[in-house]
Amino acid sequence: MPKDLGGLLSLQVMNFAANQLEDDIFFISSLTNCTKLKILLVEGNLLKGSLPNSVANLSIDLRFLVLGENQLHGSIPSGIGNLLNLTVFVLAYNYFSGHVPDTIGRFHKLNKLDLQMNKFTKLPSSLGNLSALNSLYLGQNNIRGSIPLSLGNCQQLLALDLSHNNLYGLIPLEIMTLSSISISFKLGYNSLTGSLPSEVGYLKNLAEFDVSNNRLSGSIPNSLSGCLSLEVLHLEGNSFEGEIPQSLSKLRGLRELDLSRNNLTGFIPSYIGELALEKLNLSFNMLYGEVPTQGVLRNASAISIVGMDNLCGGVADLNLPPCSSSMSKTNKLSYKPKIILYVVVALMISSTLAISLFMFRRRQRVSRKKDSSKPSFEDQILRVSTTNMSSNNLRNMLLQQPIENLVSLKYL
Repeated sequence: MPKDLGGLLSLQVMNFAANQLEDDIFFISSLTNCTKLKILLVEGNLLKGSLPNSVANLSIDLRFLVLGENQLHGSIPSGIGNLLNLTVFVLAYNYFSGHVPDTIGRFHKLNKLDLQMNKFTKLPSSLGNLSALNSLYLGQNNIRGSIPLSLGNCQQLLALDLSHNNLYGLIPLEIMTLSSISISFKLGYNSLTGSLPSEVGYLKNLAEFDVSNNRLSGSIPNSLSGCLSLEVLHLEGNSFEGEIPQSLSKLRGLRELDLSRNNLTGFIPSYIGELALEKLNLSFNMLYGEVPTQGVLRNASAISIVGMDNLCGGVADLNLPPCSSSMSKTNKLSYKPKIILYVVVALMISSTLAISLFMFRRRQRVSRKKDSSKPSFEDQILRVSTTNMSSNNLRNMLLQQPIENLVSLKYL
């Protein structure tokens, strides 16, 4: 890099992007004299070293600071927050590490923050202060912790990428209701748990949604049908269960659908063949029944349905066994099994209760008959009076009676 750049006092734009320049990034210190500098682009070079603290003294009018695709390392100096008028800040594809400083929350005019492909470990809650933010790219770092709830304050966000990190916990409802997101919403390759919130339906303008390879569970929410602009949907590598919801049939613009490596059951819905899909992956679930042959399902090279032994039919290139008559009926009747099961269980419980009640009443009747056939104590005494029972036998009989019978004897 030229050593006398600091002498260009009227310099407003410096663009050395996409070259093979080899130097230490410390040259930035010489630019502190360029008080009118608005754009600094040096991405796509071979610059090395760590970002000097003097970066905080660059022009207060600086709008673009783009240092991506170099070989820079170290941490971001906290003084970076002095650049209050930044609208684009890019450090992507370097080796930066440590915490993203809280002072970054002072960039109230920032539209794009791109720190992907580094080694950052923690996000500041002050990200929620970036009220003008359109694009946030933090994918492929070593960020650990939960997703900051404050991101829900970024009401102008169009693209969010937090994929390939070590994030855990639930997906915050605060970010699921950011209806402004329209380009992409990527949380894949983390350790997020819980269910996919039904609030996903708020993302009506979203084109790409990816929560793949997490630890999400539960059913696929029907509210996904509200994402009418969706073109790419990746839910693979989780523990989603239940059937593929009928509501996905409303996603008429869907080009790519991946539901593989989950615990989905039931048949492959026929509406799949009516969508404009170019790529479909349903592998390694527990689907069964006849594979439809419409739309994308006619192209064996565009779909993957491996790892399931109970599928049949489909186009010849899938090499599936032919469907028997009972298996082919599965698609037509598969929505009924749960209802039938509930009815059978209800009938069994009702029958058991009825039989139990019948047996109880029968025992009561038998018991009453036995009691009525046994002579009362008074009858026994009357028999004694009309027979020649000896005094010893009478005494033995009296000793076997309960006390209340003996009390009543005095009245006979």
